[in-house]
Amino acid sequence: MKYFSILFICFLLSSCAVTEAEHQPSALSGNGKFAKEHSYDSERFYIQFVDSLNQDTEQALRSKINVDISADYLETQLAFDSLSTSDVEKVIEALNDRLIGVLSEQTNVQWTYVGSELNQHDKKVSYYRATEGDYFAYYTLIWRNNKLVDIENTLLTMGVSSMLSLAIQLNEAKTSAKTQQRLNSFVKFAINGDIDKVPLAYQRLPKRFQQSNVVLSVLLTYLTEQEGAELPLAFSQYMQLEKPVHPRFYGYYTDVGNYQAAIDCLKQLPLVVFEDSRLQAEIASIHFLAGQTETAKTVLRNGILSHPYDVFSYFWLLDLALKTNDFSESELLLNVLRDRFFIEYSRQDLVDVEGGEEFVNSHFYDRYQTYLKNAA
Repeated sequence: MKYFSILFICFLLSSCAVTEAEHQPSALSGNGKFAKEHSYDSERFYIQFVDSLNQDTEQALRSKINVDISADYLETQLAFDSLSTSDVEKVIEALNDRLIGVLSEQTNVQWTYVGSELNQHDKKVSYYRATEGDYFAYYTLIWRNNKLVDIENTLLTMGVSSMLSLAIQLNEAKTSAKTQQRLNSFVKFAINGDIDKVPLAYQRLPKRFQQSNVVLSVLLTYLTEQEGAELPLAFSQYMQLEKPVHPRFYGYYTDVGNYQAAIDCLKQLPLVVFEDSRLQAEIASIHFLAGQTETAKTVLRNGILSHPYDVFSYFWLLDLALKTNDFSESELLLNVLRDRFFIEYSRQDLVDVEGGEEFVNSHFYDRYQTYLKNAA
């Protein structure tokens, strides 16, 4: 295995970290030690693991990785005919190091357990949301024999196995140094947000790499971060002809106004991820952009009913209520935020929101002020 390929793939991983946060009560005991660990056949194991992630992300992930078990699992998913076992293990180790390093660099991230699939005999799957401010990402963790064998960005379907697959592809195709350099240059430009060089760099890639999961994920991450950036011609043609449906494309379809396609993409996610309150808020936002305001409100209300202690849905519904001058619902939400989460809005907080100035000049705001005084 050429070391260049290892460097290239590890460098790719730095484009995968988009994260965000939300509070979860700790399962740590008073003396700072972790509670007794449950069997990995039990959902309690994965619920408990989120506390380890929030305490020390790097240590939590590294403590669960066994390269031998990972290699054995990934060999059942991918063909390793062209690679030696030692090459595979070196690449897996390098990929895990880079990915864990990227995730650990995010200092204010909060991890939230989303759900798991435990009915498969040969593996278990758990899903987590990582949040930081307004940014969020979902991660799929795959387990075998109580060990972590794959880490993947759920929306992008980009992780250790997809990187290893690309490494195998590069090796088996005996990819020229020129092509590898073009791949490397494209990733560098995308990560650095070089809007002048990315379109041409993508255009110069062989078609099989332009449409690979990893390259598409890097490109779409770049387009998300560089709002209004020029779309490479080859990518535009691919989207128009193929009309791919995958979670990684939902942002693209939203940007071009194909809102139903955006929602269809998100529907491809695992059900527990699709039903998560943060993802539902994203779907509500798409409905609002499509002019379906009442549908957007219904989605957010259902999110509150399903996750009554997740404050994020309340914020989004309040924002939408103020934008649409639904001051009765705005007042109700403000009262609930005070009672349930001890969150109070000042006059300036409300004025800063679209529709907020009209609200503070109404009798609904006067009643909210009276409510706050009585609750004090």
